[in-house]
This record gives sequence, C-alpha cells and structure tokens, in this order.
Amino acid sequence: MRETDPADAMQQSAECENGSVLPDGRAGAGGSQALSAANRHARGSLLSRAASHVAVFFSLPREAFTLLFMVFLNTMRGVALGTSRYQFLLNSEYAMKEVEVGVLLGSSGSWHLLVSLVCSPLLDAFGVRTIALVSLSVSCVTVGAL
Repeated sequence: MRETDPADAMQQSAECENGSVLPDGRAGAGGSQALSAANRHARGSLLSRAASHVAVFFSLPREAFTLLFMVFLNTMRGVALGTSRYQFLLNSEYAMKEVEVGVLLGSSGSWHLLVSLVCSPLLDAFGVRTIALVSLSVSCVTVGAL
C-alpha cells in the first residue's frame, strides 16, 4: 500500500466533503450524486472517443477498404473451406473417424502456423498490400482447382 502525504490527505478530505470522488473510486459525502455524475462523464467520454474512432476509420483511403475487403474474403474462404472439409472427410467415401479427422485438421493447423512464422519476414519485406494480393490470388487458384 502506498503512503499518502498528509497535505494530500487533507486535500482529499476537503474534496470529499464537497461531494467529489476519491482517487480509489469511493464517493465522499453526498457521494451518490457525485459518483453518478462521474459515471455519466466517463460514459460520455467513452461514447465521444468511440465516435472519433469511427470517424477516423471512415476517413481511411479507398485502397484501405479494398484491402480490408480482400482480407475479409480470404478469412471467409478459410472458414468455409475448413467447415466443409471437416464434413466431407466424415461423410464421404473416405469415412474417416472423428479422431482421424481431428488429427488431420490439427496437423494442417500446425503446418499453417509454421508457414506463417517462416513467411512473416516476407510481409515486412514486401508490404501488406502485395502479400494480401498474392495470397488472395493463390487462394483463388486453389479453390478453382478443387
């Protein structure tokens, strides 16, 4: 616990008698009104900060939205193929057991992790946009080959 300077303690005591909030969040005398005012102020500042973040997001250039859309498509492709791959392996002529499918999908996830770690310097070298374009192109070719 930290020690309080006597002058600071007297200042806090005087502020609490005026209905303000202590630094640790407790309310002083007349506290519920002061605490609710502090909560209203914090809530208002949170909404104003969120609104400013939304405004900054929508002020991004058109190319950033194109890149975000491509990343979204690539993510949805991964989710859709992962789910359908699981069902295909269980219900197709391969008739694999759930444990075998789990091992197969787990190993593909581990392989994905290793490739991501090895290829991450490429992102630093060539930039996000170039890598996103290349990965989306490779994904389209692979899905087209299926």
